[in-house]
Amino acid sequence: MNFILNVKVLTDMYFNIFTGLVNFEGEPSEFVQETVEKCLERFEKDKLIGQIPSDIVIPEFYEGSFLTKRYSTKPHLTDVTSLDLHGECFEESDFLRMILEHYDGIMTQVVKSNYISPYKGEIFKHFFLSVVIASNEIIIEPTLGQFLTNYKGIFVGTREDLRRLFILTLKDNPTLFSSRWSYYRELVLETPSKMFEVIWGTRSIEV
Repeated sequence: MNFILNVKVLTDMYFNIFTGLVNFEGEPSEFVQETVEKCLERFEKDKLIGQIPSDIVIPEFYEGSFLTKRYSTKPHLTDVTSLDLHGECFEESDFLRMILEHYDGIMTQVVKSNYISPYKGEIFKHFFLSVVIASNEIIIEPTLGQFLTNYKGIFVGTREDLRRLFILTLKDNPTLFSSRWSYYRELVLETPSKMFEVIWGTRSIEV
């Protein structure tokens, strides 16, 4: 009887997160950020004692930073740098997805931008996490630092929150856009809002 009850509770929790019916206090983005941080703290404790849960599958050739550095939504707690993140968006997003699912049952999706128009003949591919809470899409972006070199930590917020942060940062100081993406430097200087659309789009597409 208890086993059946536990399965039902777990199923209901998954359903509620997907449909936005989960109960929480405060803003959706704050709820998600707190959840992400708690999951990361528990993962760090298990990692330190060498007991990474078996359902957090480490890819054979994984070169991301989750195994060697401290991730956090709080800048002062992380030692991950912009150089650690370049080109690792899918791997880091999927690893974080597994962490969140294991420790809190929060079901996120790896997504990409809906922007498909080529820039100078190339289509930009970037991956991040998305979850819908109370009808609000919340973006969980573990590799924002690969674009904004002054940003430390995992970003959690709405697409508009992210858009505002990205554009205001580059308007104040365009040099904070990573030189490793110099191919897009001209677009960043001319229209930061367009660069945002190239990376994160106007809506998310499930991978």
